[in-house]
Amino acid sequence: MNVPTDTLWRAGITTGLMVALIAVAPVEARATQRTEATVDGETIRIKTRVEIHGRRASDALAAVIEGQINSVWQDPANQHTYCGKKVEFEAEVRLQPGSGTDGWHQIEIANVRPGQFYRSWVGGGDPYTGDLGGKWGTSGGLYARRGDFEYAHEGGHLFGAPDDYTDHFFTGSQPNPGREGTLMADNVGWIDAAVVNTILQEAFPDGGWDLPRCIQGTTYQEVTIQEGGHERTGFLSLTVMLETAGEEALRGTATGEFTLAGTYEDGGCEFTYNTATPIELDLQAEGEGDGPYTIEAELPILIDEVQRHSLCDTPVDLVIDWEVTLKLEDVLFGEFELPNGTKLDHQYHLEEETSDGKRQVDLWLNGIPGQ
Repeated sequence: MNVPTDTLWRAGITTGLMVALIAVAPVEARATQRTEATVDGETIRIKTRVEIHGRRASDALAAVIEGQINSVWQDPANQHTYCGKKVEFEAEVRLQPGSGTDGWHQIEIANVRPGQFYRSWVGGGDPYTGDLGGKWGTSGGLYARRGDFEYAHEGGHLFGAPDDYTDHFFTGSQPNPGREGTLMADNVGWIDAAVVNTILQEAFPDGGWDLPRCIQGTTYQEVTIQEGGHERTGFLSLTVMLETAGEEALRGTATGEFTLAGTYEDGGCEFTYNTATPIELDLQAEGEGDGPYTIEAELPILIDEVQRHSLCDTPVDLVIDWEVTLKLEDVLFGEFELPNGTKLDHQYHLEEETSDGKRQVDLWLNGIPGQ
């Protein structure tokens, strides 16, 4: 994991807050055929076309297969967004009209007896550039590992999702670590964001700007400043969202709250205060590929406040002013390991104690790395 080379605090009664992070370049769709991926306004659409053939293939079975794939992949519980855009999946399945049609995946229906065990499969290859083959059973539910979600699972391969399980000689198929309870690994109809992101990497492999890039995450800053009898601690908590804004540009916002808590003591007068204000910073980014990037606010936010304390022997008008800005620079995304040992790609995490206080950044990158 790479960390910032230059993280600065500006302190005083005017307090500036600076941190570090990164982004990456976006991507374009391939030709619309076979399984196709398109970006239409605020929606990313993935559609696969399948022809079935064989002695047991029929229009009725094609409708069953299409219905199961779409019911699972379009289930409201399985809907995801990517950089703020909705991701939609659709399968179109039909009986093969004679010979196979170019641009349609060709699936043979196995000639199995009712109740007979059969393990459906899809051949290897890129579903976005080739017409894939395979052989599926007729029940959609005889293979116990996948239960009634066999067609939805196999349809996932035609969308570009790999298996999330491993076959073992003695114990049979076992979900890969961290993939338990998901469609491509287990006997369930749940599709999580990891599956969707994997598919998008297959659908938009390189080049262009059709698929957006975005940085998401949080940053938390804490700094304590002491001047004479005035001690104060500033807390900045922001949610960061940056998205593609045209070619070679990432723009977005950092929204949250700045809180200032302080104690003032002078000439027998002592009081405390706690004040907060909402923060919204407009951000812009410079950089390319996997970084390093510099992301900073276009304009700082200036805040002035007067705390009047007339109960002191000599009334005190304490002027509190601060400047809040965010600068994120010289940071690279890389592999990040969670405490449980799971490794995540394109994560940035920084948490450390500094002489001025604490800072913590937890960020993740949505988007496919530049090739």
